[in-house]
Amino acid sequence: GVVNDDDHSAAFYVFYSLFNPVEGILSLNHLFGFIVGLLPFGGWLFSVRTDQAIYTLLSEVISRSPGHFNLLDTFMRYVSFPFRFLGATFPWSLIFIFHLFKRNLRPVESLKYRTLRFLLLSFLFNLLIYWVFPGSRLRYVMPVLPFLAVLLAFWLGELSFVHKRAKDILRFTLELLVPIGIVVGVIVTHNPSFILKQTIFFLIFAYLFYFLFMPRINYTPVVVLFALLMLLLRGFYSSYYLSVAEYKYPPVRKVAEEIAELTKDYRLYTKTKYLQLCFYVEKYRDRILPFSKNPPKDSLFLSSKREGNVLKEFTLGRHRFYLCSLSLKTISDKTSEEGALNVKSQ
Repeated sequence: GVVNDDDHSAAFYVFYSLFNPVEGILSLNHLFGFIVGLLPFGGWLFSVRTDQAIYTLLSEVISRSPGHFNLLDTFMRYVSFPFRFLGATFPWSLIFIFHLFKRNLRPVESLKYRTLRFLLLSFLFNLLIYWVFPGSRLRYVMPVLPFLAVLLAFWLGELSFVHKRAKDILRFTLELLVPIGIVVGVIVTHNPSFILKQTIFFLIFAYLFYFLFMPRINYTPVVVLFALLMLLLRGFYSSYYLSVAEYKYPPVRKVAEEIAELTKDYRLYTKTKYLQLCFYVEKYRDRILPFSKNPPKDSLFLSSKREGNVLKEFTLGRHRFYLCSLSLKTISDKTSEEGALNVKSQ
């Protein structure tokens, strides 16, 4: 847990020590599990240079620590965190709240079960830490979502829909998604032939869904119905939304590869924390991409706003990134051949 800047394993040991003798933690089984858990980290340390490993670990720690606080932004983050979490776990959070207010659920009664008590305390413990710590982000909660999934499965498992009504809901959703995908897709892309191809893909998925899943539902628990609805929406997302996004905007890997090719003979820094782009730029350049608020004047840097001399602009959906320099005014794809700039590698 410490190695992965998470505290989920620590929560387990805290819970164990509260309800069991401390001597039980110092068993051979726990020691063996500790060693096995460190093997991936140890293998990574041996596979990279020591200085690079230390630099990467320090960069990770520093990037997750806030350098300064804005009182209003911090307050808004604290207030909005519960709502953002409910939105991130939709629709299961909505189902839980709905049935909780209808008094169909009694979560307090489940605390008599030791396993559920452990899952609930572990989940709340981690959620509280990520809520309070200023540098945390909502995605940090993802490792504890399996705890929440088990709890919701236990609480919602006995709730069910009338069979005919559940099938009508699925059929209506299926019939609604097709015209939405066609109309919105054509408006966004202005390419009917492209949307026709995506519609064919979705109809194949819908056909398989209708004949493989729907007739087999003899009873329809709430969790099964919403799981099937999420499967439908996932098919819609893959057929239309993801394809339209890739059609309109270049993928991150393509942009990162272009940046790596343009800057292969230059020192490159980043002033943006768009992690996906930075990750692939590092991958294609095969070297660390340092974060710096004040990069050297003879270097290039990536920024989310125009700074110095803008050498090239990149668009990723609603995000815009700029390849900038404080000294260079132009950049060539063949800098090494033309001798435009000679920089000693660090």
